[in-house]
Amino acid sequence: MASGESCPNLSPRLRVLPMRATMPGVTLDDDEAIRRMKGGDIGGLEILVRRYQVRAVRAAFLVTQDEPLAEDVVQDAFLHLHQRIHHFDDRRPIEPYLMRSVINGALNAMRRERKSTSLDADPGPLEHRLQTASVETEVEIAEQARG
Repeated sequence: MASGESCPNLSPRLRVLPMRATMPGVTLDDDEAIRRMKGGDIGGLEILVRRYQVRAVRAAFLVTQDEPLAEDVVQDAFLHLHQRIHHFDDRRPIEPYLMRSVINGALNAMRRERKSTSLDADPGPLEHRLQTASVETEVEIAEQARG
């Protein structure tokens, strides 16, 4: 349905209007915010951050289960959007593009977290035996592990 067309179930006087910013006194839609960003105006990014930040952090948190990490992921997604805005196709909506970027960033962050192991983690049975063993026992355990 194009902007300005009425829905069959609604009164003919009602029109479907594009989403507007929720900032007090600002009535820019997403398209205008993107145009401003492409023109070098950082204010366009501010509008998008204010509009989508809460939703984006919630989505990232659902993946990471870590609020500070989710906030970092969202910040990176907005930074990436700002850096690559000239490659964005204006005919497409920004929200799905941004949210996909957030979800991908959160998944990548979780992969990185899984790959890194904490030095403070509980030692396994072999590590525990090595920590409490004498030098002779350590050599014996090492030989058993090899053989």
